[in-house]
Amino acid sequence: MMKKYLLLLFLIPVYALSMENFSLPVAPANRIQMLDQLYGNICRQAHYLLGKVGEYEHNPAMKLLTKSIHGEHGIRPNTGTIMGFSFLYRFGDYNSKLVGVERSTLLTEYIIPMMNYVVATYDSIPTSDGKSWNRQWQSAHWAYSLGKAAWYIGDDLPLALKDNICRIVKSEASRFYDVVPPHRVKYDTASEENAWNSQIFHVASLLMPDDPDYSKWQHLFCKWVLSSYITSNDMESDTVISGFKISDFEGANIYDDYTLENHNIVHPDYMCAFILSMQTAVDYKMTGREVPDFLLFNIPQIYDNLKWFSLPDGGLTYPSWQDWRIFRNPDWLINHVYMAIFAHDKDAFHYAGECLECIGLMQKRNLAGNVYDEIEYAFPSTQNDLMVYLAQTWQALHYARDIDDSYTPKVGVRHFVDGKILLNKSRMFLHSLSYGNKIMFLPTVNNGDRVFDSHAGSGIGKIRLKGEDKYLPVSLKDIKIEKAPTSYKVTMVVNHGDAVEAHYEIKALEDRLEVKEVLLAMKDCTIDYLSTSEFGILNNKCWIREKGYRPLVYNNQSCCCESLSGKVFDIAANEFRIDNVSFKLNRANKSFFSKYAGAQKYNHARATDILSLNYSDNSIHISKGRTFSELRYRIHIKVD
Repeated sequence: MMKKYLLLLFLIPVYALSMENFSLPVAPANRIQMLDQLYGNICRQAHYLLGKVGEYEHNPAMKLLTKSIHGEHGIRPNTGTIMGFSFLYRFGDYNSKLVGVERSTLLTEYIIPMMNYVVATYDSIPTSDGKSWNRQWQSAHWAYSLGKAAWYIGDDLPLALKDNICRIVKSEASRFYDVVPPHRVKYDTASEENAWNSQIFHVASLLMPDDPDYSKWQHLFCKWVLSSYITSNDMESDTVISGFKISDFEGANIYDDYTLENHNIVHPDYMCAFILSMQTAVDYKMTGREVPDFLLFNIPQIYDNLKWFSLPDGGLTYPSWQDWRIFRNPDWLINHVYMAIFAHDKDAFHYAGECLECIGLMQKRNLAGNVYDEIEYAFPSTQNDLMVYLAQTWQALHYARDIDDSYTPKVGVRHFVDGKILLNKSRMFLHSLSYGNKIMFLPTVNNGDRVFDSHAGSGIGKIRLKGEDKYLPVSLKDIKIEKAPTSYKVTMVVNHGDAVEAHYEIKALEDRLEVKEVLLAMKDCTIDYLSTSEFGILNNKCWIREKGYRPLVYNNQSCCCESLSGKVFDIAANEFRIDNVSFKLNRANKSFFSKYAGAQKYNHARATDILSLNYSDNSIHISKGRTFSELRYRIHIKVD
């Protein structure tokens, strides 16, 4: 039966993919425009990556994108790029002027030599660091990309090379035959790794439908996908999906409120990682099959959460900090399109439009064709991952039928009890509070320019005692939450080590944030650095929604902090403004003041200036039980 499915794909003429090839009705005009823009984006991204490919120093018949190393940063960029190039070779109205090479050249001079390199270094020869890349932590994901590329190219691939790729895919799949899918909810979910490991069974099934292990691959694909998104409540239920009783699994990977933790924080980026398994949905459609239910298990609930985290620039807010990049907006296009098409989410196509606009604006910045500017990321697979996401989005859009684009903005208060995240989303702000592994709060501007960074410890800040070289650790002592439909009030007590107790009253309203901070000494001590009520202010040169400087207005004077200038402003004023965000303060201790310190370098692929509303770098001796600082402030948007 699978042979028939494969023929539906491989009998498509190599040099064109039209809707008629798939017997599809003509898409609405706006869909065709979207497809054309996306294909142009992919061609330009490929042009950029082609410029990075070079010969392998030990064999001119092999090529690679990276240094020759056996780990993730040496293999994943290559296999992902191979998959993206193979998509362009097989599908679409190929534009050699945008790509930079003819279609046939793309195959013979780039795809095949790159495949030769990754096939040889799998287990035949070592990479230049002396090791092969087989059977590693993420190697099943890399093998999936390689196998998917072979599936795209089909009979145009040399038979010996295709056989070797099938061998690699089967080898990686066999690693998991007797492995129980891992599960972790706290700190470091196994959700993402289970999702990428599931892919190997899927691509093995596509490439080798007559293999004796075919039925096993189908079974394991379903099992590993389902294992990725199980909640604790699911483990107590009688739910059965595709023959699997969910309570028979070993454990959960996400919270009951459908948030998840990775890197010790509630991490929206990893909530998006469901696309690793769900991106296979388009392959079912391409081979004439219905998308199976298990691919969507708990995904609509996770995606509904992500809509609360979404900002109008196509990106996400990060209430618990962002240890990756803030501006990953293009990466989320595939999630929105897949949810619109395969889950029939009414809001998803709106979010897809925001991401697509962002991609176009970002790509215009670079003549080489890259969407991401090279200073916007440090992760080596960033550019090739995006090309793959865009390619699979393009494929999925060919199956878009009757998309319900009746977007309703998320507004009001949302409390993620398990994730310990509180949000209040309005037309002006996306206020957030995190009281789990990270204690912080921030008033993200709900606009193209979010102004505030998800700076570690936002709102709380840091204190260092005299004679110490580290800031005091922050912990939550007590919290009380009061919610209304469009506002919340939080009273909480935060400890800075055993020295200072910080009392907060936080009111997150539709049009402003009101905070009262009181600092109390828990013991006799001397503070030599204090920066509380501290916020990160984004100030980037290259980001499309920012200007590369932040105007600062106080005491009837206007200053300017250019991006990465390192300028410092001591603000002895009770009112001031940064761009159109206004701050109004009332402090009891006049020895403290506000300080704005411009960033001197990028940190986590972004330039973040630091605004401290309560600052002192002088030694302050405080006695046990003394209230030594009381500050009230309001943050709102100035409307001219």
